[in-house]
Amino acid sequence: MEATLYQKHVTNAALVALAQICPLLVSLNLSECALISDTAVFSMAQNCPSLTSLDLIGCELISDAAVIEVSHNCPLLTSVSFGSRIISDSSVIALAQHCSLLTSIDLYRCEMISDVSLIEVAESCLLLTCLEFNGCDLISDAAVIAFSQNCPSLTSIILGSGMISNASIIAVAHNCPLLTSLVLSGCEISDFAVVAVASSCPLLTKLGLYYCDSISDAAVIAVAQNCALLTSLDLNECELITDAAVIAVAQHCC
Repeated sequence: MEATLYQKHVTNAALVALAQICPLLVSLNLSECALISDTAVFSMAQNCPSLTSLDLIGCELISDAAVIEVSHNCPLLTSVSFGSRIISDSSVIALAQHCSLLTSIDLYRCEMISDVSLIEVAESCLLLTCLEFNGCDLISDAAVIAFSQNCPSLTSIILGSGMISNASIIAVAHNCPLLTSLVLSGCEISDFAVVAVASSCPLLTKLGLYYCDSISDAAVIAVAQNCALLTSLDLNECELITDAAVIAVAQHCC
């Protein structure tokens, strides 16, 4: 059974009942269910051991205790999404230790998460294909490089941290040839990194460079010339881009 409860009025009582009545639940989406707390997640973890997908984006009351309980009781998890500012490295380390089948991890605005826990994930969850770390300001090149070296099947990466530089994006380019989607927001990268991606990731279909203000026409022209499958390009607030880049995209990607 799969359940999606994108509803801000859902409370712990409903989730506890669901967990008790539906022990075969495999997928649960509670995104933006702002009223639920650890109580509901504990019940899910203890009653639904077959859970493979869990989305708790926007559930700000969820703490480390709940995530650790999930990791201990739901070893079949392949996809997790969390979005709580009170979740720390302890949660992510528990996932790394107990949920090695993970293929997708999303830590939207989990501001306490650092390289320490993510490197452990990279070394333990070798099947990962999708990473989303938008708004995780403590994440640096070290974590991204670890993922690139240990998870060659990565196809989609979203990063939003001012501590991400050319070094990690070049590592991704060299080690992740299956990459189809790359979105970077506020990262300290230059044309050099984007050219590396364009040269090494021919399967790229989506590229987003938000607030990457060192990116110029040279990077976009390289992408246009090398990524023939590109269908989505977002250069929001890349103020060095001129007509030359747009013309190159029109000539090669349309």
